[in-house]
Amino acid sequence: MVRIKNRYFVVQVEPHAFTFDTTSRILYQAILGRVESLHGDYGLASIKDGFEVSYCNDKTGIALVRARHGPHKIVMSTVPLVTKVGDKKASLRTLYTGATLLKCKQFIMKYQKQQLVNALKDARNQQQRQCLEETYLKISFVEKKDFA
Repeated sequence: MVRIKNRYFVVQVEPHAFTFDTTSRILYQAILGRVESLHGDYGLASIKDGFEVSYCNDKTGIALVRARHGPHKIVMSTVPLVTKVGDKKASLRTLYTGATLLKCKQFIMKYQKQQLVNALKDARNQQQRQCLEETYLKISFVEKKDFA
């Protein structure tokens, strides 16, 4: 039996508008649409099996994208070229590429803590600080058993 290898991308969604609501399904469709326009049917067919957006936090703009090893290069080349997510203008930036879900989760936690320190500088009272901590440090992940 052959082991299937995956690659995971930690992606930051940078909206051009002030408010931004996105779900993993909308981001999934945006990336697939861009892959189809850039790489055609070949690119779409090669990444379709095993491609998933498993985590998307609309408050912090962090998303986790999974692709199979090999066709992950198509996804990696396409992510920076996405200009619209849903019907809103946004740009995507790849922050980290990892081979395991655990390493990506560790990177997200470290990155979110750095962002929290920067955001706490602008907080005016204790209530705002607690709200920011809940936003940045609460990560609800899909566990590895759900990826099978």
